Amino acid sequence: MIDETEIIAEIKKELSGLLNNSTIKTPEKARVIAGQLLRGGIQPTWRLIREILGTGSATTLQKAVNQYWNELGGYLDKLEKRSELPEKLVMEFNKVWDGALELAEKEAKNQLKQEFEKAEQVKTEINKTNESLVAKLKEENTLKIEAELRLQQLKTVRDTQQEELNQYKKSQQILQTTIEDNKKEFSNSLENQQKNDAEKYTQLQQTYHVLKQSLEQTNQQLVANKAQQELSEKKNQQTIMELKQDKQRELDRQAKQYDSMLKHYSNEIGQLKVKLETTEKQQDKDRKKLQALHEKNLVVMTELQANVATLVQSNKQLEKKNRDKTLQIKTQHTELQQLNKGYAVLEARLEVLNTGK
Repeated sequence: MIDETEIIAEIKKELSGLLNNSTIKTPEKARVIAGQLLRGGIQPTWRLIREILGTGSATTLQKAVNQYWNELGGYLDKLEKRSELPEKLVMEFNKVWDGALELAEKEAKNQLKQEFEKAEQVKTEINKTNESLVAKLKEENTLKIEAELRLQQLKTVRDTQQEELNQYKKSQQILQTTIEDNKKEFSNSLENQQKNDAEKYTQLQQTYHVLKQSLEQTNQQLVANKAQQELSEKKNQQTIMELKQDKQRELDRQAKQYDSMLKHYSNEIGQLKVKLETTEKQQDKDRKKLQALHEKNLVVMTELQANVATLVQSNKQLEKKNRDKTLQIKTQHTELQQLNKGYAVLEARLEVLNTGK
């Protein structure tokens, strides 16, 4: 019984120089190995040749085996024409040749059939994968469009709120200017009023002092004239009493009038102070409201900017996924085209084999 493993090992050892020679092409090496296998009593096949050679596609090696058998058939035809060869030897060679050729054709058909079935399976899987990828691509395109629309809406909202914020800032500036102007005007008016009131108060004090001095002088005059009045008291007592009463009433009236005027101006000054304090408190409230509104708008702007940044990042990720999926589809489409070409070549070879048979 032939030990196939030992023969293959011997062939590898004998043809080590040939196998390691990169200048010799694979088909030539395959034909030499086929001859060695046949000399060892082993039917040469592309599988055994690839086991020894360590490389080469099934199509290339099978083609080399077929070429080897064709060359061997031509050699046998030449031997058959030589009369010195025994007829039995020629017949044995023909039997070996026919059997080897039939086996090679059968193996080639089986191999082509297997590769054809594998190509069909790969083609079906790629078609399914392409359909799934197309569906995913459509879904991602839809998500991308929705994200772009949402981003556009947010940009519109942002622009609108930015415009409102600008208008608010302008209004705030105008209001602040108006408040400052009113404050200055009120301060000037209050200062003028206080100045006028102070002048009036000074004038009233001066008038009061004049009247007081006049009263003191009158009292002094009354004291000076008291002796004379006492001398003529009996004669002029009634007249003096009347004059004194009239004078006292006049003095009391003037004193009350001056006190009333002082109270009036004091009340006006107090009211002006209260009004000024109320105005300042209202201005403080308005400033606090404006500050709170400004801080709220800043928070809204910060949130909008964060949302826009998030949407932009999501849009970039979707675009990257879209590019990756598109590249994957292109790659698989290229592989499918290559498989279709290989499939066409296999069909052509199968047809050639069927025609040759």
